[in-house]
Amino acid sequence: MVQGLIQRHGSGAGSATAPGIRPAQTKRFKKVLDELGIPMRRMIVNGIVPDNTCPFCRSRRKMQVYYLEAIHKRFGSALQVIEMRQFPFEIKGQDAIRQYAESLGSHAGEVG
Repeated sequence: MVQGLIQRHGSGAGSATAPGIRPAQTKRFKKVLDELGIPMRRMIVNGIVPDNTCPFCRSRRKMQVYYLEAIHKRFGSALQVIEMRQFPFEIKGQDAIRQYAESLGSHAGEVG
């Protein structure tokens, strides 16, 4: 049923993760979708701290860059990796989801 819905809409599947989480879950998820004949086209990496002068943020960003490089190395040739910034609020409720969607829409050329 899920396969039919995804194929009917032609969107392909995607996965979301955060830097610092090992990508093993995404790898297993991609394998299952591949076995079902459903293309996984993109991965959204959530919670990216912007590069700035805050000592805490710089430390956090340094750790994230390490994991982002690993994600791009492991999945970059097979999936489109989209990096989403850290929001100053929890993505909960219609307004927050709308803002997230608008931000994701700024990657429209990437999401295709």
